Amino acid sequence: MTFCSTEKLDYSNNNELSFLKSIQNIKSRLSKGIRANCSNYGLNASHFNIILQLVRIEYCQGKKAVSQVVLADLLDIEPISLSKSIEKMEQQEMVIRTPHPYDKRSKLVGLNYESEVVKNTIQHIESIVFEVTSDILKPLSDDEKKLLIDLLQKLVIF
Repeated sequence: MTFCSTEKLDYSNNNELSFLKSIQNIKSRLSKGIRANCSNYGLNASHFNIILQLVRIEYCQGKKAVSQVVLADLLDIEPISLSKSIEKMEQQEMVIRTPHPYDKRSKLVGLNYESEVVKNTIQHIESIVFEVTSDILKPLSDDEKKLLIDLLQKLVIF
C-alpha cells in the first residue's frame, strides 16, 4: 500500500490505519466542538486549552506553575507558539510568569486566580467538556462508553 496513491484508502482490513483515522477524526471533532463552545462563553480556544492544562497539572500533580517548555510539550505545540499565547494571556492578567528557581533561562507559568476570565473559564470548563464529549459519545450505550474509556486509559497507561 502506498500513501501517495490517488485511490481512496481502504481501512477495513488494516486495524492500525483504521485506529489512526478514528483517533484523528475524534481529535478533529473535539477541537471543533471546543472552539464552538468556547465562543459561546466568549473564550479563545487556545487560551481555554492552556487554562485547562494548567488546571489539570495543578489538580493531578499539585503544581501551581509549570515551565513553558513542559506546557508546550503537554499541549503538543511549538514553544514559540505557546510563548505568543502566554504573552497575550499575561497582558490580560490570566496567567502569571515567574522565573524558574533552578533554570534562569526558563519561566514558570501559572494561573492568575484573581482574573475574572480565569474564574469564568474554570467555571465553564466542565460544561464545555461535557457538551463536546456528550455529542461525540452520543451513539454509544453507557456500557460501551465505560468500555471505551477503560480501553483508552489502558492505552494511555501503557
